[in-house]
Amino acid sequence: MKNKLKLVYIEWGDAISNTGWMNKEDILKWGENNTWLVKNIGWVIKETKLYILLASKYSEETNEYGLIHKIPRTWIKVMKTIKI
Repeated sequence: MKNKLKLVYIEWGDAISNTGWMNKEDILKWGENNTWLVKNIGWVIKETKLYILLASKYSEETNEYGLIHKIPRTWIKVMKTIKI
């Protein structure tokens, strides 16, 4: 494999939204009861102090990446390197 980027397992808290109308009580219940933890495996394209760029798909044939995420560092809960 030509790809020499770091492969990681990552858990991160994503922002969520609701586009419906709710009263304040329902909003508070919705906020407490909805999950927002995302689990990904992907290649780290770039890391900075503020964010990481993660690609979940890679084509060795074309040397292209897909399913790209830009994840703020403050959202990351767990990140472990996967050795292959």
